[in-house]
Amino acid sequence: MAIVLTAPPAQEPVALADAKLYLRVDVADDDALINSLITGARSELERGLGRALITQSYTYLLDAWPAGFAVNLPIAPVQSVDQVRVYAVDGSFTVISPSRYMLDGLGSPPRLIRRGSLAWPVPLQQANGVAIDFTCGHGATPADVPSALRIAIMLLTAHWYEHRQLGEAGVPNIGLPEMVRDLISPYRVRRL
Repeated sequence: MAIVLTAPPAQEPVALADAKLYLRVDVADDDALINSLITGARSELERGLGRALITQSYTYLLDAWPAGFAVNLPIAPVQSVDQVRVYAVDGSFTVISPSRYMLDGLGSPPRLIRRGSLAWPVPLQQANGVAIDFTCGHGATPADVPSALRIAIMLLTAHWYEHRQLGEAGVPNIGLPEMVRDLISPYRVRRL
């Protein structure tokens, strides 16, 4: 299994101007740094939550179909399944008709569900024989992202901006600040 980012977010959930206002930074000297910290904070929260905060697209690659009628998708929430492909030995592929499946995009985890009694087509390529292209995230604009998650990005950005050293002498590395953990806790994708 592999997950490949195919279209990154068009914008971040927190604008540079909003982060600078929160940080009380009035000059442009650190704009590139602050932008990279915003991107890093979003990525860190997404990784920890198993969730895409703002619209982006991925391809989920499987060697074979899992047992049963559903495929659990690795990132929530899923807005759409854009295409499902099954590969042959020579690398050619067949696109599965959308009438053969449905999306439970808000489930935890989100699922691609096979419709009817027909089995999934068997991939003949041994590795990455199934490719599921999907679009995920809360929406395309910062306003679509829950405010608690946007605040968590600003808090983490501020934490990293103020603590730029890899480690401070005598201070243990505690990971995410407690307030950030509290804000994101309700949004964590639960796995069974």
